[in-house]
Amino acid sequence: METATFRAGLRFGATLALALALAPLAFATFAANPYTLQSRQGLNTTSRKIPVGPEADAPFGYIDFCMRFTAQCPFDIKQARPVTTWRYWPQMVNINRHVNRAIKPESAIRHYGRYQYWTIPKDGYGDCADYALTKRRDLARAGIPLSDLNVAIVGLPNGELHAVLVVSTVDGDYVLDNLRHRIRLWNRTGYVFLSEMSARSPTNWVKVGQPRRQQHLR
Repeated sequence: METATFRAGLRFGATLALALALAPLAFATFAANPYTLQSRQGLNTTSRKIPVGPEADAPFGYIDFCMRFTAQCPFDIKQARPVTTWRYWPQMVNINRHVNRAIKPESAIRHYGRYQYWTIPKDGYGDCADYALTKRRDLARAGIPLSDLNVAIVGLPNGELHAVLVVSTVDGDYVLDNLRHRIRLWNRTGYVFLSEMSARSPTNWVKVGQPRRQQHLR
């Protein structure tokens, strides 16, 4: 266990060093879609759970976040039994609505003068990643294991990238989104899912798949 943790630490440190070296290009990297349709063709697409593929690079903003909020990014997460939706549904709904109302949307470049500055806001302003990270913290405090709370990067219908929180339950993966109060299953959002935090270690990310028939909202 100690060896695995040490190796994870070395890997995370190397990733951070590389991300810092590429910081000037961070926004350009994030804005582009690195996962083409071909890269997702081999993923399972038949489940109410998000199909998980190979490892992916963590967004620079998340790496920087983990350096400042170490308690939110432990190297090893204890795998817990998946939660039941009915048990935590009230907390999911209440926290999703509360955070959506408590934070006013503002981009990181406008608010902090830098791109991809992911944080848990203290001043009431934040971007989509900040909404997701705040909900993740609050739901963990409510009792949902961190292994079931993963930030995901998705593509919106207009082509823009967006961050949401995915809550994994025995019934499927549900999306908490700052663009709407209603919580939906991941394959009913109309979004293209690209990557998300690994449930085994939040310092690692994985590519994720896409159902063949996406159900778009009207």
